[in-house]
Amino acid sequence: MRVAYLRMHLGALPLLRTPDQDAALYDTWARTLLQGRSFVDGPFPMAPGYPIFLSMVYRFFGTDPLRAVLVQGALGVATTALVMLIARRLFGRTEALLAGGILVGYGAQYFYEAKLLGTALAVTLTTAVVWLAVTADRKGGVRWYVAAGLTAGFLGVVRANMLPLPGVLLLVYLLRAVRRRAPVRTTIAFAAGLLVALLPTLVTNAVRGALIPIAANGGVNFYIGNHPEAQGTYWTPPGFSGRITRQAAEADSILSADLGRSLPPGAANRYWMGKGLEEIRANPLHWLWLLGRKATLLVSRHEETNNGSYAFEASRVPLLRFAIMPFNLLLALGLIGLFLGAGRSGFDRAVRGSLAAPLAVLATVTATALLFFVVSRFRLPAVPVLAVFAGHALVRAAGAWRAGSRGQVAAAAATVGVFLFVSWSNPLGSSRNPVWESGLLGRAAHLEAEAGRIPEAIRIYRDALELDPENVDIHLQLAQLAAGRGDLGRALTHLETAARLRPDDAAVQNNLGILFFNARRYDECLVAMARAAALDTTSATPHLYRGLAYRGLDRSETAVWELEEALRLDGTLRSGYVALIEVLLNAGRKKDAAAWAGRAAKLGVVLPAEVLQAVQ
Repeated sequence: MRVAYLRMHLGALPLLRTPDQDAALYDTWARTLLQGRSFVDGPFPMAPGYPIFLSMVYRFFGTDPLRAVLVQGALGVATTALVMLIARRLFGRTEALLAGGILVGYGAQYFYEAKLLGTALAVTLTTAVVWLAVTADRKGGVRWYVAAGLTAGFLGVVRANMLPLPGVLLLVYLLRAVRRRAPVRTTIAFAAGLLVALLPTLVTNAVRGALIPIAANGGVNFYIGNHPEAQGTYWTPPGFSGRITRQAAEADSILSADLGRSLPPGAANRYWMGKGLEEIRANPLHWLWLLGRKATLLVSRHEETNNGSYAFEASRVPLLRFAIMPFNLLLALGLIGLFLGAGRSGFDRAVRGSLAAPLAVLATVTATALLFFVVSRFRLPAVPVLAVFAGHALVRAAGAWRAGSRGQVAAAAATVGVFLFVSWSNPLGSSRNPVWESGLLGRAAHLEAEAGRIPEAIRIYRDALELDPENVDIHLQLAQLAAGRGDLGRALTHLETAARLRPDDAAVQNNLGILFFNARRYDECLVAMARAAALDTTSATPHLYRGLAYRGLDRSETAVWELEEALRLDGTLRSGYVALIEVLLNAGRKKDAAAWAGRAAKLGVVLPAEVLQAVQ
């Protein structure tokens, strides 16, 4: 399935080798670590586990992002194997096969495995924690608890929002020890493994000035999820651009404006947490509505993604459409299976005792969504656990049907059907956003152009324009690429479209005027440059090209005036001196030409030898 998905993705979309948004930040971070340099001087702004993992992948397999995607696909296969092991240990072989099949049919895991994000690694680690915890409960060996603690700690270093999971498990083990249901050494073993995994990050942050377990952006994310305009998903508040690379600087700027001073990272983290709590206290009714909105988004079929567009990729990659298990159905089946697994009838205490880790995963994912915001990559760690219990629910339903309890099965199926109906539509409206999707392709095309793959960049830019024909930035990029290839006609077409869509953009008018001049369409150059000069009164370029255009039209006096105005605005404009001196010489004004040559010399502007010779 993963090989098929990657082949389809490579053929349909240009995104596997072009990290964007958070993925671009992680890619840069990993490459910096690969060079032996530190990415940040202060406390970690984001969880450092995934960049460290990615740098190791780059070291062993090369820095092509596609190779990291292949490694993450292998992690997805490992997750499926772990799910089957958990289901077999808790229930049986049939449940294991069903759980694995359900997970294979869940499309969002393929989507995130193809992104340079910590999601695939976090999902595998979460599933490994559950398997190790279940195995530890069954076998009782100290080494299993140590391994569970280590893995849970590494999970927290990869995804800071999953840190409550080991905390809940530690509390469960502590209560068991207090009630003498398990030896104290099991709690100590789990805690020791957890401490070993978390200690390096904690110590690093402390040495760098903040007593923060993992990352310093938790307070900002809490505010983003609970500010007055929040909608339940990643909804940027005023003052934030939504770009992860700018978030820390934007947060510091807003904080400094509010307080009149800056704060160290630890204090800044507490400030943003407090600011979010203030908003909740100021309008508790809105917060209750927001909680309901988050809960609705959490159980919805829709995959809410803020790093890429699941709906867009599904429209281009058939396998995502064929992976037909929706989250709301998986959730319904998983909760039924969990209820049945926790019931007294037909199960021994060992099975019920092994439910602590799966319940801790579900609780952690739910708390993350309600406290912060809902995105699919935050709920994805719960999917393998739900698959285990969904398989159990299906086996129990089949058994009940054969045993004659068909009315109960029908009632359960009807309840699931009602839940699916309620949670089927997207609470945020259409799942497609052509404008955003066009920008996504545009950024990929820009990276292709930077890498020198111009034909591929042009093809992607044109795909982007099909999604959003009014994307001015893409018209500008296509105009630049066309001009670079000497295709002035196509370049002018794109720039004229950009000028029509954004008539008040001085840069667009300026570039259009330059192309008109290069095409010797002097009258149109004059019009475009007049608009550019009116929009940006400090720029010398419009006057320079108006002077050149007037020279082309044999209007020497006007050309001289425009060129002199250009040099008044920018006295170092070498091409302006050359053009002005040539116009003056052609008009027989050699003395004036020599004066301008002298002015250029005083300002340190080196003129061509033939120009200097002509004015002597």
